[in-house]
Amino acid sequence: MVKRILFLLSALALVLPIAAQTVDMFQIPFVGGQGESGVKCPSIATNSRGDIMVVFRNKFQSIMYYFIKKSTGAITQAKLPESKDKDIIVTGVVATADDNFHAVWGCLIGGIGVFYSDFDITSETWTTPFLIDDNYPEDPHLRVNPINNDIVMCTVFRSLSKNIYVKFRKDGQTTWSNEIRLSDMPAGKSATNPYAHFDEAGYLHVVWKEDRGEDDLIIKVALIKMDSAGVYSMVDTQLATSNYTGWHFLPSIAMTGTKGIITFCWSQQSGYYYLPYERVGDTLVFDQSKVTKLVSAPVTPWYTFFSKAAAHGDEIMFTYFDLGHKLQLLRWKDGVWFDSTPITLGDMNINKAPFHLWADPNLGLWATWYTENQYGDGNSYYCLYNYPKPAIRPPVSITYVRTMERSFFHGYWMYGVNWEDNPYNIEKQIKVIKFNIYRRIHWSSVKWVLVGSVDGTVFSFGDKNGITATSDYEYAVSAVNEKNVESRLP
Repeated sequence: MVKRILFLLSALALVLPIAAQTVDMFQIPFVGGQGESGVKCPSIATNSRGDIMVVFRNKFQSIMYYFIKKSTGAITQAKLPESKDKDIIVTGVVATADDNFHAVWGCLIGGIGVFYSDFDITSETWTTPFLIDDNYPEDPHLRVNPINNDIVMCTVFRSLSKNIYVKFRKDGQTTWSNEIRLSDMPAGKSATNPYAHFDEAGYLHVVWKEDRGEDDLIIKVALIKMDSAGVYSMVDTQLATSNYTGWHFLPSIAMTGTKGIITFCWSQQSGYYYLPYERVGDTLVFDQSKVTKLVSAPVTPWYTFFSKAAAHGDEIMFTYFDLGHKLQLLRWKDGVWFDSTPITLGDMNINKAPFHLWADPNLGLWATWYTENQYGDGNSYYCLYNYPKPAIRPPVSITYVRTMERSFFHGYWMYGVNWEDNPYNIEKQIKVIKFNIYRRIHWSSVKWVLVGSVDGTVFSFGDKNGITATSDYEYAVSAVNEKNVESRLP
């Protein structure tokens, strides 16, 4: 593996050619002096254009953003508008399908609560932040529903007995609503460390830790479903650690399709573990017999226990801090961990604090974290791991409509599906040898079913197979290159 340690002294570092299986590491500037805390709590996201957004807390405990424009290499670093000093936590930033960015952060002093702002990619400006909730959040983070571009915030509200909450923002709206409380903790007890991901069918999976007393720390997971009206509700919850005694910390979750993993640090056994499960309809199915210790985890100090997982296509990327405080990566696919040795993302042997992941479908896995020394100084870094990926992208502008077609003797129903080749394939001169057409029942959680293929020079398809006047299907189209590599489905 080739590793390059690159510090952001100029924009030239951002336009280096991207190659498979490399790790590029960058330091975020604006670091304070001794005892000034420096740059902390960074989160990162990229959009489909390749723009990079890092949102973080500076040495004055103000919310900052660090925006790198892919097309020009221009860098913008500034304070979010009207954000107050003492905004002490920021752990949530995402990019939506329109390439805009969205951020949340918590404020403990002054205007207490969780705040939200969005970044318009056209004007390259943030909207005036507004209060989502006046309860102080712990570890708030954002996720985007791949089905309809809705945004969800998952967090713990400290002032409400430290229970797990999720709040939703419908695509195109400015209000946050449909709050769901996932835990019901007794007074004096707490639920912490929430982590969430959407699967490809729009189900939200949430995992968290519950502290119900001495030697009673457990990991739970919940499944949230969106109905045809766009309303979210919890449909299942499971106790992920029911067969295991001990202290369980810092769970993470990710999935590919309907299959996923839960990872957590089990401090009494000093290891990171994973537990595979599958969503079957509206139910979570676990196989406790397959719980596996992945690698050894640090025992002390407690803030090196961190691990996170992120999905990309049919792979899951599991990142963790090892015994030497190095940030490592393991890759999972179909129940198999297929890296013989971990891939080192960050190799500085100093204390590290919580980090954030973003898996970009076209670039790679982004990770960002901050470090502290004995004086409390902070430095933040982010890295890009360029994992192997298909050099082909799916078609764009896919449309489909059901119509009645008539011949000389009879009439029949069919769906007409149309699309355009992805501009990336054209620009990179990637030869598309064929397009595969898939369908499934609208608003369903079933897998895509292949219904036909056409030559790579054809951009339409007529589906007559079993279509009636009441059929309600949705369609997806993939592209296949000369090496028979197929682009991913939605």
